[in-house]
Amino acid sequence: MLVPDLVVASEGGNGQQIPALTKVSNSDARGIFQEAISHLMRVLAARNTQAKDSSRSSPKDFTAAHEPSLVLLSKMKELEEELIAGIAEARALGSTQVGDARKSLEEYHQVVCKAELHIKQIKAAHMT
Repeated sequence: MLVPDLVVASEGGNGQQIPALTKVSNSDARGIFQEAISHLMRVLAARNTQAKDSSRSSPKDFTAAHEPSLVLLSKMKELEEELIAGIAEARALGSTQVGDARKSLEEYHQVVCKAELHIKQIKAAHMT
C-alpha cells in the first residue's frame, strides 16, 4: 500500500506540472520509514473521515475504576468463546492440531481468570 515504483507526472488542476513519484529503494531505511509514516497518517485521516460520516454515538463515560477492565474482560470472554467454537469445529472436521489449540485455550483461560481477579481487586480497593 505504499507508493508504487513510478507514478507518471501529470498536470494539476491549475495547469502546473506535478512531478513523478518514485518508490524509495529497499535499502533506504529512512525513506521507507518516512513512506510508512505518511501512509499511516493517510490511513488515520481516512478513518477519521469515515467515523465522522458514520452515525456513531459517543461511548458511555466510565464512572468507576474497574469499568474499563470490564469492557476488556467482556471482549476477552467473547474471544474465548470463539476459540472454543473453533476447536469444536476443528475437532468435528477431524483436525489433528486440536490438542495444541486446546492447550492454548487453557492458557488463555488462565489469563481471563487473572483479569477477573484483577477486577475484583480494583473494586475492593475502591470500596474502602
